[in-house]
Order: sequence, then C-alpha cells, then structure tokens
Amino acid sequence: MRKIAAAILAVPVLAAIYFPVLRRRGVAIRASLAVGAGLLIVVAALGTLPRTASALPPVTAGPVAPERFGPNVESRESLGGPVAFDFATPMDEASVAAAISIDPETPVTLAWLDGGRTLMVSPQGAWAPETYYTITVGAAARDSAGAPLVGSLQTAFYTRGLTGARIVATGPLPDGRVAPDTAFIVAFDRPVDVAAARAAFRIEPPVTGDLQGDAAVGPTEKLTFLPAEGLAPGTRYTVSIAGRLLDTDGAPVAAIQPLVVETVVTPTVVRFRPRAGTEDVDPAADISVRFTRPMSKAVTQRAFVVTAGGAALAGDYLWAENDTVLVFKPRDPLPQDADVVMSVTADAAGADGTPIAAPVTARFTTAALPAATPAATPKATPAPTPKPTPKPTPGTVPPKATTKPTPKTTPAPTPKPTPTPAPSASTAGSSGGGGPWASAERYYLGLLNCTRGGGLVTATGACSSPGGSGIAPLVLDAGISDTVSRPYAKLLATTAVCSHFDGGNPGDRLRNAGYTSYRWAENLGCESAPSAIASALGTQLYFQSERSWSPPGGHWVNMMNPAYTRVGIGVWVSGGQIRIVIDFYHP
Repeated sequence: MRKIAAAILAVPVLAAIYFPVLRRRGVAIRASLAVGAGLLIVVAALGTLPRTASALPPVTAGPVAPERFGPNVESRESLGGPVAFDFATPMDEASVAAAISIDPETPVTLAWLDGGRTLMVSPQGAWAPETYYTITVGAAARDSAGAPLVGSLQTAFYTRGLTGARIVATGPLPDGRVAPDTAFIVAFDRPVDVAAARAAFRIEPPVTGDLQGDAAVGPTEKLTFLPAEGLAPGTRYTVSIAGRLLDTDGAPVAAIQPLVVETVVTPTVVRFRPRAGTEDVDPAADISVRFTRPMSKAVTQRAFVVTAGGAALAGDYLWAENDTVLVFKPRDPLPQDADVVMSVTADAAGADGTPIAAPVTARFTTAALPAATPAATPKATPAPTPKPTPKPTPGTVPPKATTKPTPKTTPAPTPKPTPTPAPSASTAGSSGGGGPWASAERYYLGLLNCTRGGGLVTATGACSSPGGSGIAPLVLDAGISDTVSRPYAKLLATTAVCSHFDGGNPGDRLRNAGYTSYRWAENLGCESAPSAIASALGTQLYFQSERSWSPPGGHWVNMMNPAYTRVGIGVWVSGGQIRIVIDFYHP
C-alpha cells in the first residue's frame, strides 16, 4: 500500500528549470525558450487563505488540461496556511495522495473536505520562509469513479521572508546622543510572544525599568523599555535582543542589530547671583545664573523668569563666559523690601538641545527704605578719600556699569532644507513617461483600466462597453515605473529572460525602491510582436482571456483585484525582445 509520505517527491518546476537555462544559452535559444515558457504571474496575498487551485472535469471527459494551471505564483503572508485543491467530483483519496509531489520536499498533512471534493495540504509546522514551492497532483490521480486526470494539476507560491525588527531610542538628539530620560522601543514586523520577547531583551550596563508590551499577555508587535530612574549621564548603553525568537506564525525573527547610544551630560544650575537666601540686596543689582555647560540662548532666556511680589519683571539679557552665565538686567530698579524669586524652568536646554536636569528656584530679598531722621545743622564734612575700585573676584559678575550694554540679539535660525521624501503615493498620477517606450506604457494603462472597469479590449485595441465592474481605475505611479517596473523590464529584455525572480522577487524590488507595503502583485508580458504597442495589446488580450478559465487565470485576478490602487508599468525593447512589467501596489 502506497503511503502518503512515500508520495511526497520533489519534481522539477518550470520556473526552476527554464530560467537558469535561459541565462546560460545564446540569445536565439533564450528567445525561443522564453516564448515557450509563456507568461508568468506573481500575486501578493492579502490575508485570503487558503490558496486554491481547482480541477474541474467536464461531464463527459477527464479534468481540464493542466496548462491552464501553472505556475501561478503567490506571495504569502502566512507560513502556516494550507493549500486547497478543489475538485468538481469526489476523488479517490489514496490515488491523489500517491500522486502528490512537493518541491522542495516538505512533510505535509492531507485532509479531505466536502465529501472528497476538497483537498487541504498543510505543512507539518510551517512553510520555510523565502522559498518557492510547487505542489503537483500528478496524472495518476483518479476520481471516485476511476477516471484519471487528463494531465497533472499544479500550483505554486513564494513564501514571505523572515520577520524583521528594529530597536530605536525615543527623541534622539541631533548629534546622535540621547537624553537621560530616553526610553527604548523594540518594534517587530509581526506579532511575537510577549513573554519570549521580554526574556530576550537586554540593556548593558543594566538599568532598572519597566518593559511593556502593547499587549499584557499573548502576542505583541512592540516592546517599550522605560527606565525607572532615567539613564546615567555620559554613559554608553547597548540595547539588544538575545537568542532566537519566532513570530506567532512560526517563522524566525531576523537578526536584530543592537542599538548603541551614549547619553549626554545634562546641564545643571551651579548657582544664582544674588545667592539664594541673601537679604538686603541693592535694588539696582543685576541677577544672574551659572550653568555647568554652554546653553541654548533663546530657549534658556525664555526659561529664566524673575518675579517680584508675584509679578514677572521685564529686562534685558546678557550672556558671558562661553554661554554658561546668563545675566538678567531689570529695566527698572527692583522694588524695595521685596521678595524676589529666580526660576529656571524645565524648558531650559543646553546648546546641543539637552534638557536641563530639573527646574531650579531660588529667592532673595531687597533692602528696605532707610528710616527718616530729624533735620540737623549741617556741618562741614571733609571730602572722602576715594578708594580704589576692588577687582572682581573670579567667577563673579562685575558691578553694573553706568551705561547699560546693548543686549545681544540672537540671530534667527537658518531654515533647514526640506528632505527629499522617499518614493510614495505622492508621485502617483503623473505620466511616468521617462522611458523610451513611454507611449506604450501609457497605452497599456488605458487597456488595463478598460478591462478593470468592466469593459473588454477588442482586437483593434478599442474598449467595448466599459463600465459596470465597480472597481476603481488604477493610478499610474511614476515612482514605481521609474525605479521598479521599467528597470526590470530592461533587464529582462536585454537578457532575453521572462521570469519574476531574476535577481530577487517583486517584493524585494519594491522594498529596495522604498515601497515597503506587502500588498503587491506582478504580471509579466513577454510576447513577441512587431512593436511595443502591438505587444501591449496582445498581452492584454491574453490576460483578458483568462476570465473564462476555471478558475480564472492569475493575471486576470491581479487586474481585477480592487485592493490594488496603484500600478507601475515598464516597457523595454532590446534585440527583438519585448518585455512589459506591470507592478500592482497598495500603499
């Protein structure tokens, strides 16, 4: 008796055999093989599982010919989902199990539903990440009445990559350092077990703190570490994730680059002048504060507030000693016999933007008016001998000059240039016509949206009876056309190859160009024709014909998928080879 395990055999795949051969053969041979290989398709999964391949036998004959079924390549979000084969009639389970082969060889579990009409093929654990799989039901499979398949039934898919993660610090300063009140965030692309993620978190040197997940228990996509007492100033910290983590889908988390940061030395207040608690201060005295580091002038001036009797005083500011001393010169003498409060608020910051360690407040009192005395007969008083002016003690502010210095003004900051944005939907809607065959690209967009809107492209290129589908037209994204579709069309045309996987997959090409959403799909046109326009028309007619297949062909499914809102189109002609690359995308 043939067992299921013995039937899981690796078989060659068109994409795995033909395309490496094409790269090694001459131009003429490659061109003929490329035409023979036909048109391929890759479609991004949008959470719709399971992936389904169908075999619908006619009433009077065996199942549909196999060339309609493959390979249809899908980019899957889940690594644990089953692949379903739907049959129109109940099948002989043993013969189907014996006829199944998987490449690369993978242990699977088979389950039958709907009275033997639906076969579910599930991995024992998970599909391997970043792997191209083909599952084939061979022609030896029979239905319950003994009728064999006319040919083999095949489906294929490309599994997603490892789960990515990154560690970031909150509020990094312009020079790359961080403030002592910084927190750290570990963000995962997909959920991971919160307990496992917490156990893997490391910070050196150790810091007491609270490690929070975005969920109390179960899966989490973000960890946030909040230091209990803050980080030590002037210290180098390394934050990392140790060991091996799996996401909730069973896929490994890619290696996470540790984050190494250094905390700044936080500025603090050294002293006030007059010193805190001083009494009988001259109402004409200046007021100053000294800091441990050079300070941001504009910010710190606003943060230095002097009040008398609860009212803020107006005055001018003067900086000294390499911007570590801020002098406040009241515009009017201080009130006599008054309680004066000097405050540096938490808004004060060092020259590098580091916030002050903590707000500081100090008080002093001004001298009272002298008591009135009775009038007396004036006596001649000798003129006093002038005394030399004492030299100021180092670290003190000189006495007030008879002429007030003109306060320095802080120049307006030079506006920073606006950074160039990464490719995004903002580039969409333009013609995307930078390439030599831009007219063919725009022509194909019109054909594509005719079909998408519910019309049919005729053999002359006209759009017959458009409308009725309810699906919005695709917007041409110039960024995708310029950086993804057209360069890849050029590569395929110049090498006479027709493959989605020449040097990577469509998702790789989009991500490398700054398009990071995982909702994408790609159609390729490799039809030989007298011109790029003719090839575009022939390609669309072929894709359009797939609507009558059972199930509909993958190119047709891509075109009619309402989830995609943007498209990049690239056309290239080289040495008689014409390639059309259509990249569907949802931001």
